[in-house]
Amino acid sequence: MTGLIIVLFVATALASIPIAHALVLSAVGGLFILDKVPVHLAIEQMIAQTQSFPLIAIPFFMMTGALMVSGRLGQSLVNLLSMMIGRVHGGPAQVGVLSSTIFGGVSGSAVADASAIGSMLIP
Repeated sequence: MTGLIIVLFVATALASIPIAHALVLSAVGGLFILDKVPVHLAIEQMIAQTQSFPLIAIPFFMMTGALMVSGRLGQSLVNLLSMMIGRVHGGPAQVGVLSSTIFGGVSGSAVADASAIGSMLIP
């Protein structure tokens, strides 16, 4: 069974199908061809994996970070820290670390912090 799924994956990947879709197609194709597991059970298990609270919370944390940055909270925080410690040796890096620490405490999420402060400091 493993060899069949690997062959299906390589065939779909060589057909320029994105890797995530190739993985799903090869797994479903292996289920249909071998017919050892009922298809409805496999589909139920795939859908059940998407219903976990941490996975549902990630987009909302990212939206919170985007809202804080669009509301100028992130820019004000970076400007304040840049005025305080920006002129010392390694100042920009310290501004990034401290702004991420404070912003992570405000938003309560490292994901929101990485998406918000990272999008602002990377350019």
